[in-house]
Amino acid sequence: MKKIFPFLKDSLALIIWLWRFVQQLLIKLLRRAIDYLRHGRLLQSARQLEQGLITQLSTHLPAEPQRFWQAHHRIVLKIIYISLIIWCFVSIAKCSYTPSKIVVKPVIEGNYVSFTGTNKPINGIKVVDLSAGSTQIISLPGRLVWNEEKTAKMLSPFSGRVQSVEVQLGQVVKKGQVLATIQSPDFGVAQADAKKSQAQARLAKNNLTRAKDLYQHGILSKREYDQIQADAEQAEAEYQRAHARLKNLDSDYQQVNQVFALKATQDGMVVERNIYPGREITSDASAGYLFTITDPSHLWATLEAAEVDLGRFAIGAEISLYNNAIPSQRLTGKIIQIADFVDPVTRTIRVRAEVPNNSRLLRAEMYVQGDIPLSNIEGIVVPAKAVFLVGTHHFVFVEVEQNKFARRGVALGARFADKVEVMEGLKPEDRVVLEGNLYLNEILRDHMRSHGSRDPSFITPAKPILEDYPLDVHVGN
Repeated sequence: MKKIFPFLKDSLALIIWLWRFVQQLLIKLLRRAIDYLRHGRLLQSARQLEQGLITQLSTHLPAEPQRFWQAHHRIVLKIIYISLIIWCFVSIAKCSYTPSKIVVKPVIEGNYVSFTGTNKPINGIKVVDLSAGSTQIISLPGRLVWNEEKTAKMLSPFSGRVQSVEVQLGQVVKKGQVLATIQSPDFGVAQADAKKSQAQARLAKNNLTRAKDLYQHGILSKREYDQIQADAEQAEAEYQRAHARLKNLDSDYQQVNQVFALKATQDGMVVERNIYPGREITSDASAGYLFTITDPSHLWATLEAAEVDLGRFAIGAEISLYNNAIPSQRLTGKIIQIADFVDPVTRTIRVRAEVPNNSRLLRAEMYVQGDIPLSNIEGIVVPAKAVFLVGTHHFVFVEVEQNKFARRGVALGARFADKVEVMEGLKPEDRVVLEGNLYLNEILRDHMRSHGSRDPSFITPAKPILEDYPLDVHVGN
């Protein structure tokens, strides 16, 4: 206690000092402002600034604007001053303007909730239209990829150093056209093996011809003849193996030059090129493919569907694709494959669709949205957010007229990722509440409690009453 009283006393003295200091500072500033106004210093500074602006513009403007400025600069400055004054008044008026509000309270009659007193939409309540089940679609996200059935990814079967690259990115090539030449000692070994095996097979064949003649005259034994025949067959098999290897690569082995020509295996366009002169390459695919050749007029769309959407579309179904880059274009495709497993990470099912791209507007790796018509739908599909559960019953709110809503019980069918099928309780022309339905149901529930009803699926009809659930509706500009 002995320390607290001195602390409080000193704190009070400090506060009094601060108050006097601020008071003296404000008085000093006010006196200085009055002095400026009395002697015209502020006006003089403004005039000096204005004269400096006039001089700068008169000096640095081009000839024609300079002539206009010298003749009419006073009028231009007056227009600027008047505009600034009007802008200041408008800004002050906007800051001081507060729009008038009217409080709209809900009127309840049976299962109906209405908001009277305004013709404007109620804040926080959003209504959407419905359509018949036959026109319902499911939207799946995805991306475009190259059609793997029409795509070739090129690797060199031999390691070595790139001598030259004969094609450029985006170039159209034919099957058998040389893409690049590679200086490869491994290819030289393959050439030498083929040429050596050819010579050995020729020699073995000649030896077999002579041995056959000697065997027929009794000079060679059966055992020796069989051995020579086996050696000839072995040499021939080795030659066919070495010859077939180079033939499949469309390469020549008549001359051992160690220069391998990497050729296209199909017609198409070069859409990927990861090769340049001087690069050391290997036959390992981990380093990346050297060329990718494909037909860009045929693409695949890889879409991802949720588990609950499985069974609502089938292979062969038509699909409409949309892309933000070309929003006005409607692209059609056909589902060609539905995966037989669920991705353990994303919990989605991969859906593949074939997409014609004759106009060449699409590009691989574009993000798209695929709309697929739902099959086996007998009811009406509505957003899942529009349906809410009360006890064991499902309900929706329907807009019967402007700002008047009715609660209806519905029977549900199939469930999708973000939609549900309503079998009973709705018509295609109805408009359901998407946002704000829980607020409306809370109003009805409180009204039901106040009237002693215990069944949450039924509300006893009553006269229109006012409940304490006001909504602010702004009226004014």
